Amino acid sequence: MHNMTGYIPTLEQADELHQRIAPSQAAYDLIHGHCTVVSIITRQLVQQQNALFEGVTTGAVIGGVKPERRLDEELAVVGAMLHDIGTYRVLLQDGSDGEKLTFDGPRYILHGLLGYEYLLEQGVDEQVAQFARNHTGVG
Repeated sequence: MHNMTGYIPTLEQADELHQRIAPSQAAYDLIHGHCTVVSIITRQLVQQQNALFEGVTTGAVIGGVKPERRLDEELAVVGAMLHDIGTYRVLLQDGSDGEKLTFDGPRYILHGLLGYEYLLEQGVDEQVAQFARNHTGVG
């Protein structure tokens, strides 16, 4: 069983975590915007999987594999909102001086681990921080 070592952020707190680390408005707009889109898709996927688990048949639920247990929708959505928070730490240019926002290509693969470390530093629980660490395929 997991021991709580930190807090599970609300969506408002997730936004504050983005604002705190973002070096510029351009970086915030891009990265937070991407995470928002991913969180919306995540909510839809979790709702579909939970409908399969509960045996609810609707026109919206087509295919899929019934999960072993009900999925935690809010945890998944806040994890999605924070999954790419480490990308702020791999920017080459942050767009603040009108230059194009660019990422440091060779360091980009580190964004999952950097996000994980940032979230833990901010007191976020491991259950959420692992979304950042694990999504890059190197966590």
